[in-house]
Amino acid sequence: MVTSHSLLPMLKTDTKMSNDNKYRNMSRKILFTKKWISFATLIIGMVLTILAAIYTKRNTEALAKLDFALVCNETASKISTRLHSHAQLLRGGASLFASSDSVTRQEWKTFIGSSKLDKNLPGIQGVGFSVIIHKEQLQRHIQHIRKEGFPEYTVRPAGDREIYTAIIYLEPFTGRNLRAFGYDMYSEPIRRKAMEQACDYDIAALSGKVVLVQETDIDLQSGTLMYVPVYRKGMPVNTTEERRSALIGWIYSPYRMVDLMQGIIGGRDLNDENAIHMQIYDNESISQNSLLFDNQSKDTIGHTDNSVETLTIPVVFNEKKWTLRFSKSKVQFAYFENKVLIILSSGFIISLLLFFLSLSLINAQVRAQQLNESEIKLRELNASKDKFFSIIAHDLKSPFNSVTSICNLLVEQIKNKNIEGIDKYANFVIKSSNKAMDLLQNLMEWSLSQTGRMEFNPEYFDVVSRINQIIQFYADIAGQKSITIKNILPHKASVFADKEMISTVLRNLISNAIKFTMPGGNIVISATEKQNEIIFSVSDDGVGISESSIEKLFRIDQTYSTTGTYKETGTGLGLILCKEFVEKHNGKIWVESEEKKGSIFYFTLPYTAKPEENKTVEKDAAAQDQKNQINPEFSGLKIVIAEDDEISEMLITIDANKFSKEILKARNGVEAVEICRNNPDIDLVLMDIKMPIMDGYEATRQIRLFNKDVVIIAQTAYAMLGDSEDAIEAGCNDYISKPFNKDKLRALIKKYFNK
Repeated sequence: MVTSHSLLPMLKTDTKMSNDNKYRNMSRKILFTKKWISFATLIIGMVLTILAAIYTKRNTEALAKLDFALVCNETASKISTRLHSHAQLLRGGASLFASSDSVTRQEWKTFIGSSKLDKNLPGIQGVGFSVIIHKEQLQRHIQHIRKEGFPEYTVRPAGDREIYTAIIYLEPFTGRNLRAFGYDMYSEPIRRKAMEQACDYDIAALSGKVVLVQETDIDLQSGTLMYVPVYRKGMPVNTTEERRSALIGWIYSPYRMVDLMQGIIGGRDLNDENAIHMQIYDNESISQNSLLFDNQSKDTIGHTDNSVETLTIPVVFNEKKWTLRFSKSKVQFAYFENKVLIILSSGFIISLLLFFLSLSLINAQVRAQQLNESEIKLRELNASKDKFFSIIAHDLKSPFNSVTSICNLLVEQIKNKNIEGIDKYANFVIKSSNKAMDLLQNLMEWSLSQTGRMEFNPEYFDVVSRINQIIQFYADIAGQKSITIKNILPHKASVFADKEMISTVLRNLISNAIKFTMPGGNIVISATEKQNEIIFSVSDDGVGISESSIEKLFRIDQTYSTTGTYKETGTGLGLILCKEFVEKHNGKIWVESEEKKGSIFYFTLPYTAKPEENKTVEKDAAAQDQKNQINPEFSGLKIVIAEDDEISEMLITIDANKFSKEILKARNGVEAVEICRNNPDIDLVLMDIKMPIMDGYEATRQIRLFNKDVVIIAQTAYAMLGDSEDAIEAGCNDYISKPFNKDKLRALIKKYFNK
């Protein structure tokens, strides 16, 4: 029998065991939870580490690609720069002949010696002179050279030809170069093609792939040559025929390609198997026959292995193209290297830190690479542009940045369907674009003026009417600053001048007056006849100009640019244009100014009364305008738009739609020719000049072979010298500069279809 006293210890024991079980169960649960937390932490750490490894791998590969592209582009740039340097050297040699009736062998040796080719242009084989010899002059030429101390001299190869050429000067006149003495390069087709191109276009021309006569059986290399024409002193060279008649020979340089590349890019990596593999091909053909240079000649030309990274870069020198092909084994990065395994075993925190550290380092490297790339481009830009164009580039940046930023805001307004915001930002885009276009217009006008290619087209016109039109154009801008523009002008004043040039002068002076006048100020425009000239003035009561700054206003070699009263910016280019254009009219321009009181800009034009017959024409202006309206039957034209740029094509189509019944589109010259061949009823072709596959010039020539009547209007860049002349020579009826508007197109439609 068990008493209650005997049960008590058992109850206490059971209670203790129950509590212990609860504690153990709780401990097991906590331990289990901690294990899962630890496991989860490990999994998270591994996942994050793997993600970091993937990101690091991809970005490192991307950085390797960026480094590869940077090196390749830098090499291509070095080659292009060196070719242009060689051209300058040859031009210098041609100038030596052009400035003298004769150049002796010693004078040529002294000239080349002073050039220090081995130091300034390493890798060049030499520089020589090849003279033209007509058939009847051959024997006399040979005897003359032999009397100079070369008794075995002759012109090679032998043969009966109407024209011979002979290398008579070549420095250094030692070693391999002695083999070229007397060689007739004109007898070989590849060399001859480059020599003719140099003569006909007065350029430095590069030949195709050849084997130089300097080559021996030892260290045989591919070669090429550069030619610059030498014309007879005092003879005209304005046309191809005149240049051929004036030609007396060529200054030239032969190049052994391996030696040339060693001089340009250095020879330390040429035989390094781990270096970038560079090959140079003549023109666009990638073949063994066209291979000019291979820094790892034992390798094959084609690379089909996916583990090889390749990049092709063209180098174009005066329409002669070299194709540079670079290749390098792709850098392979394994996921489970020792470093990654350590990261995986280190846990969540270390993995996360390494991830962000890796991310920061990669981003820093990419940013640094981008900065270096930008610095290289900037140095190249600064090296090729003078102070004037640097100013222009700076001032073009601001409106284009504004357009880019505002367009981003405009996209947001469109997404939100905010009509007021769309209208507001669209107007900002228009203003910034107009500002950029004004600057570009000044730049193009200045460029054409300085190169003597701007057409001077004086005509009789009422300058007072033109001034009033410009005042009306700037009325809104002046109104934004509450500026009053007054004019003290006669009822009419006829001048014989270039209307566009004088409009540019007036536009710049009035725009500047608005810019530097305080809000609420006044601008006065006047014209006064005095003897045989008209004195124009534009005065303002604005900020004025200091005496020291006035001297800089009209000088291109001085920098003067200040911000307007509303922080408007400028370059000073406008006033330089004004001076150029006024002086073209035998006029003068000057300024009187005092700081904080204002400025008065004056310019003069010769005054010539308009003949009576022109006044009669003026009376019939309304009737003439009526006559110039486009007849309805000519508003439905069948038009071809040949344009490879999508945005330009869209804008041109919008303008052309007003005159068309059908529009056909071509993206290159080949398509344009085919469309015209298949559609003999085409009325008008708007032909872009710069297109892929076949340019606009060649496309026009092809079309003229089967269609003499279709009107072809070239779309040319106004600032590109010779575009218009080349277009007409190719067979175009007319040309229109980009960007053009409907008024310009309308005028041409009237010209060719309103008959």
